[in-house]
Amino acid sequence: MTILRTFSYLLTALSLAACSGSGPDAKDRSVSSGVAGTDQDVDGGGGGVECPEVMLPPKCDCPNGQFVPQKDDAGCTRSFQCVEPPICPVVMIPEKSQCPNGKFVPERDQYGCVRGFACVPNPPCPPIALPSPDSCQGVWVQKLNANGCPNFECVAATACPQVMLPPADACQGTWVQKLDANGCVGFECRP
Repeated sequence: MTILRTFSYLLTALSLAACSGSGPDAKDRSVSSGVAGTDQDVDGGGGGVECPEVMLPPKCDCPNGQFVPQKDDAGCTRSFQCVEPPICPVVMIPEKSQCPNGKFVPERDQYGCVRGFACVPNPPCPPIALPSPDSCQGVWVQKLNANGCPNFECVAATACPQVMLPPADACQGTWVQKLDANGCVGFECRP
């Protein structure tokens, strides 16, 4: 138990040393001094101003982001600001029943996070005329496009089997002609 406690204290001391700037990587975090606007200044300052050396804070001070240099009027780096990406909350899209004649579009805030959804109605359907029967070698079938608007599609006549009118005594009512989903002719018994 004592060895475990000693090891725990040692790990804590090492992590504190790394975060306090006294660890072995402290030399790697310094921003070199020099004259702003010359090759000696890695910060890109200008005007020949002498820039002091500034230590880059340890990564543990900004674990989820990155450090951005804060420069003064002369162009010298004076400090670093931790900039973290926004943490966006989870926003569930509403049920389709809440927007039956449209689609949901995400609304975003200034950080790009989705804050809600707006129901945008589908555009109105343009009027369409029934196509000429001569322009199709089969049967015109009415279908709905992605926006729910009707359209016509020519289905080849060879795709439909030939169907004869069923015998009259096989129906207690009347045989009614109807088209199936493929536009093929069929019959249905109605009372």
